Amino acid sequence: MESILEQQRRYHEEKERLMDAKTKEMLHKKTTLRDQINCDHRIRAMLDRYMEVSANLRDSYEDKDGMRKDELGAISGPNEFAEFYNRLKQIKEFHRKHPNEISIPMSAEFEELMKAKENLSEEAQNMVDFTDEEGYGRYLDLHDCYLKYINLKGAEKVDYISYLTSFDQLFDIPKDRKNAEYKKYLEMLLEYLQDYTDRVKPLSDQNELYGKVLGDFEKKWDNGTFPGWPKETSSALTHAGAHLDLSAFSSWEELASLGLDRLKSALMALGLKCGGTLEERAQRLFSTKGKSLESLDPSLFAKNPKAKGPKKDTERNKEIGFLEAQVYEYVEILGEQRQLTHENVQRKQARTGEEREEEEEEQLLSIAFSLFRSDEDQTKEDEMILLLKKAKLSIHRGQLQAASSFFHQVLVLAHQTHNNQAIIYTYCQMANLAFVQGQLDSAEKLFKAAMNFMLVGGAPQDDNAIIEMSLKLATIYAEQNKLELAEHGFMFCTESLEAKLEKHKELPEEEKTEEQEALRKETRLLLGLCLDSRARYRASALRLTQAAQDYQNALDICRQEQGETHPQTVVLMSDLATILDLQGRHDEALVLVQHAVHLSQSVGHPDHHVLLGNMA
Repeated sequence: MESILEQQRRYHEEKERLMDAKTKEMLHKKTTLRDQINCDHRIRAMLDRYMEVSANLRDSYEDKDGMRKDELGAISGPNEFAEFYNRLKQIKEFHRKHPNEISIPMSAEFEELMKAKENLSEEAQNMVDFTDEEGYGRYLDLHDCYLKYINLKGAEKVDYISYLTSFDQLFDIPKDRKNAEYKKYLEMLLEYLQDYTDRVKPLSDQNELYGKVLGDFEKKWDNGTFPGWPKETSSALTHAGAHLDLSAFSSWEELASLGLDRLKSALMALGLKCGGTLEERAQRLFSTKGKSLESLDPSLFAKNPKAKGPKKDTERNKEIGFLEAQVYEYVEILGEQRQLTHENVQRKQARTGEEREEEEEEQLLSIAFSLFRSDEDQTKEDEMILLLKKAKLSIHRGQLQAASSFFHQVLVLAHQTHNNQAIIYTYCQMANLAFVQGQLDSAEKLFKAAMNFMLVGGAPQDDNAIIEMSLKLATIYAEQNKLELAEHGFMFCTESLEAKLEKHKELPEEEKTEEQEALRKETRLLLGLCLDSRARYRASALRLTQAAQDYQNALDICRQEQGETHPQTVVLMSDLATILDLQGRHDEALVLVQHAVHLSQSVGHPDHHVLLGNMA
């Protein structure tokens, strides 16, 4: 039904509406990284559609089939009225055959698009697939690349955080180790970086980036200035590692005095033809003096399909070099994500070292077996314990969907046996799992459900377990930009913990048992954790004075309870120094970070090099 001119009009309208929608999308305020990434992907989709419409419009104006010309002739010729009534007849006939046909104007489609953006579904809030480790575009997940690297022959066995620091220092790797396996590793690393960039920065033009990198690489490679691949200037024999030094010979006649066998050996070492008379061999070998293998006449080389040949080696090396060049460029583009990843891994290691992980495993098992002391059937209890173990193992393996399934099965059994302790424990585990997956709405509901069961069961509001869940809720509200709820949550946690500590101070000395002292220390460390979390929240909102005070208080608690050299103490020193530096208090920041570096060096802190970087 649609004419060529109507198609062109529609294409022009769509282009204008797409341009208007892109402008509104770009001007819309983005409060979180998730919002920014989703916004960029929506703009990318509109930009792709804009280019597609433009291409259709260009083809229409080029009019290769002549249909536009015929239509213009029909409506502007001597029979324009006949053409008008003919088209009117076609329209009436169409609607007679399709009486229920509804035409939705393009303006309505774009209005619906704008309304949908204001009330985003959970699917629309997660437009891009990220792993749990990537934190929806905040961090890199190089674990697979790391495993590939440490399994390369001759590769240094470093830990993951050291790999994050040095994985782009490819120029330090000796050339003799840059083999086929190394090339596969580079391809794997580059593929991940390209895919991650496409997900995090969808508006970047990777084709243009490829051309830029290729041009710069070709110049540096030809000049011998590309990092890790200096240009060879030695003679052909020395380059190939032959045992015959031509510098001692001034003519081919002198070479001929060595005999047929010696000349054949030298020629074979170069991959050159080694047949012919004594004179021919001597002349062929002498012609290589002072030359590189690449500059030799290809006809001099032996025709051996199994031999790589110098040109093939050079091409292979150049391919590897170009892969390295692309890695360098993408690492520079993703510099912010790399730094955040390093800090995130550092923080995790400081808080959950190997010893702490082992303690958590033992604690999990002891809790699991103590939760289910009831009169219910022993078989169901055993089944719940087994499912909990499977869930924990699945989390360690990164199989989060499987873990969620196991937790749901435990929850069903717990409700069937009316085991409130098991229900509370499972809700907490499911909430933590949803939290790390970025499913904040689900995590919020699950934490509230667990708290409700605890309160109904008689737990006081200032119970440390409830306060810890309240802290996680405050963190969730901060991520959701529900600032009033976040502020209230952080305030409830800190004030409740401070009140508990004041009550402990008022206890008579004879009532301060070892159990009370352990509870006091646990409460104070939880207060430090609350202050640390609130400091990060305030720092993200650029409330630097309040953030600095919270970090200072958290640091004081950590020093007193865990010691000056504890990893978390050193991390808090570094965090506080960062805030002081942002406030312009550079001298104080320098003194603090220097002290952190000194402490980390004295105890062999695994992230000592990171603190040195912060000091620089």
